[in-house]
Amino acid sequence: MTVDKLLFVLLSPKDVHIEEELVAQMSEEDLEILNGSGMTAMALALGDTKMLEFMHKKNKKLLTICDPKNRIPLLVALEVGNIEAAHHLYPVTPKEDLIQDAKDHSDSSLITALILWNKLGKDL
Repeated sequence: MTVDKLLFVLLSPKDVHIEEELVAQMSEEDLEILNGSGMTAMALALGDTKMLEFMHKKNKKLLTICDPKNRIPLLVALEVGNIEAAHHLYPVTPKEDLIQDAKDHSDSSLITALILWNKLGKDL
């Protein structure tokens, strides 16, 4: 099964218990595999917070794997306006990765996204 087919199965609407079991059957390395567009399963699962939780529990490294535009999943969620995913990802994303983003960009992606969406409030 290709990564894209597996991701399609994982991200299709279904019972939450099936999602959890599928992630449980995968290795940590399986979750790190990039699809043809250079995205991990976590990056593609931003619309499903339960799936994000299952993946994060299985492999914490997923929070720090960048997409082809050099964005961690939290930044992708913020930049596309997925505040629910951002609320889930922010508390578990290593703060050193957020600090690194600020150092790597003269106009930090995180700061820009937060200003644009201005919806995370006091949770930050």
